[in-house]
Amino acid sequence: GKTKFQPVYVDDVADAICAALDRPDAAGRTYELGGPGVYTFNELMRLMLKVIGRPRILAPLPFFAAKLFGQAGEIAGALPFLEPFLTRDQVELLKSDNVVGASGETVGVIEDLGITPESVEAIIPTYLARYRKYGQFADRSAA
Repeated sequence: GKTKFQPVYVDDVADAICAALDRPDAAGRTYELGGPGVYTFNELMRLMLKVIGRPRILAPLPFFAAKLFGQAGEIAGALPFLEPFLTRDQVELLKSDNVVGASGETVGVIEDLGITPESVEAIIPTYLARYRKYGQFADRSAA
């Protein structure tokens, strides 16, 4: 749960692509796109569970145990009509932080393109409203 992420809103990515195509100074430059905040996997899980009103106990799992779950997920996913719940590749990805670096001469960030990215807290409720405990249109105080 300590792996770091910097989620970015898909509309901000689309705006960044359009801005990069329109700006001559963006030609030949690489851009790392990330949102305004850096979160741990644990923080993102807690935020998601809070938004949908489904509290759960989150227990840390060592990577070697997660790889076993990933292998079991791959076996289950090989059966027809079953999606793997976790794969060994996903566990491998969770070992590395996924955040953008600093703006530099050859590498830029989303703000260099004039984009002010939306925060996770502003966007996640719109994506997850349908998963709320009492439905999409339920009063949030009822959850």
